[in-house]
Amino acid sequence: MRNVLAVSLGLGLVAGSASAAAQPLCLPRAALLQQLQADFGERLLWQGRLAAEPGQEGPILEIFVSPNGGSWTLVHSLPNGLSCFVAAGASWAPGLAAPAPEGRKS
Repeated sequence: MRNVLAVSLGLGLVAGSASAAAQPLCLPRAALLQQLQADFGERLLWQGRLAAEPGQEGPILEIFVSPNGGSWTLVHSLPNGLSCFVAAGASWAPGLAAPAPEGRKS
């Protein structure tokens, strides 16, 4: 499945630059979550809501990761219940922490 996703995403990005007809791979959210868990053991690591018009619910960007660091998937979840694959890869690692504030100098 990961190879199909990579090919679909790659073709979508290339075709998207040449044609508006390219569509991302989208599934109902529950089906997408089930597939990520069953196929790769991925679980939600992070999510953030994107800005929207006042009074409207914005879409959400989400990162799913496998517990062993073997894979990750970036998902764009829409208010209509669909979730779309944006990108996927291997060998994820947590980002570097922000540097600690400097202490007082003597």
